[in-house]
Amino acid sequence: ATLLVVAYALDSADGQLARIRGGGSLRGEWLDHVLDAVKISGLHLAVLVSVLRFDRGVGPWPVVAAVVFELVAVVSFFTLILTEQLRARAGVLGPERRAFQGWRRLLSLPTDWGVHCVWFLTWANAIVFTVGYSALAVAGLAHFVLTSVVRSRELAELRPMIVSAGFLELIGPVLLREGVELPVLANTVEAGPDGWVV
Repeated sequence: ATLLVVAYALDSADGQLARIRGGGSLRGEWLDHVLDAVKISGLHLAVLVSVLRFDRGVGPWPVVAAVVFELVAVVSFFTLILTEQLRARAGVLGPERRAFQGWRRLLSLPTDWGVHCVWFLTWANAIVFTVGYSALAVAGLAHFVLTSVVRSRELAELRPMIVSAGFLELIGPVLLREGVELPVLANTVEAGPDGWVV
């Protein structure tokens, strides 16, 4: 449990260091996402294997919680990544970090990796761990459902942004600086009777 907390601190510090130094590299961001995917799926699989292998005297609840946690964690992670990609295709930046302060940040605490890591300090007490772990799994599921509804509504209103190659060359440096990927679908765009023709 202590190693989880230390790993969380190092992961957070590396992101802060990249921001202070003016960004990071695409390779660094890729590696960060790969390691996030490994830790997110690996942690709950480890819990599942452990509770199946060693009877802790708390019934089937840790198994159910671990399965729910695993599904929610993996699907939430990939949904977040997909949402970012779809926003970028529409030429829209994601919400600013400032938007997730106050009550929004409080509501997302059950999904915070640091909270999960700290909760593992209760592992020695099977009942306390199971109750809290199960509560975090249910809260994570509720958060996933809520954010999925919000993201679905947001994406329903967005349309892919179509720009000419010349315009892309003009705004390319700004998009690059902001981390927005805007694929060029064609070199010509013409107005037609039923809308734009690419």
